[in-house]
Amino acid sequence: MDRHEQPEYIRKAFRRFLLEGDEAMLAANRALHEFSNLRRYVLSVERLIDEQEQFEVDGLKPYANKLSEEEDKAEFWAWHHPVHWDEIVRTLFRASTLMAMASFLETTLNQVCRDVRLVTEEALSPNELHGGIIKRSKRYLIRFGGFTAPKDELWRQVVDLIEIRNVFVHANGKIEASNNPEKIRGAMARSPGLREEPQTANILIEKEYLSHALDSIENFLSYLLSEMHGLCIRRKRFEVIERSST
Repeated sequence: MDRHEQPEYIRKAFRRFLLEGDEAMLAANRALHEFSNLRRYVLSVERLIDEQEQFEVDGLKPYANKLSEEEDKAEFWAWHHPVHWDEIVRTLFRASTLMAMASFLETTLNQVCRDVRLVTEEALSPNELHGGIIKRSKRYLIRFGGFTAPKDELWRQVVDLIEIRNVFVHANGKIEASNNPEKIRGAMARSPGLREEPQTANILIEKEYLSHALDSIENFLSYLLSEMHGLCIRRKRFEVIERSST
């Protein structure tokens, strides 16, 4: 339930905790802690996939070593190399991980905007602004939360991640089937570890991109937390001055 739909005494108590600097209550802080678990999961699964693939390759090496001719060995590996780890397992895991990270980002932005609305006591909901969730959240946080805007690179990385995610959700990873292929290619060019499969024009996600996305999101969450701290400090100072002047 939205905090603004909760009883007034609960909203006031929660707001007081935020203004008093109770970091555990901040959505951005909780998100940072939760994201550490997502990072651990992603890196652990990638490592397990690598290990299992190597285990299968090692199991095939004795059979390949029995072949005397290099051409025979090459043909053996062409037929028996466990390509399913790349073509199926890594492909599906990385696409689903991208979708999970994007969903995590969108949920966190909604929660941070709710915190801003509670602290500022702003009547306008972020959902009443126009545009997608990233665009309207940025506008809301800067306009009503006083968040600084020099972090444009972080916002751009977040937008690129969402754009790439949308291709997988709405076009099954096919660039030409997306709403704006050139826009997607631009986002890919700015994102290390993404490449276009020549025959199918599908987006291929490499391990490097997951590392890049994880770092980008963690930096973005740290930015949100820092700005939220600043807002609470400013608001508390303003209210202390306002009370002392009455």
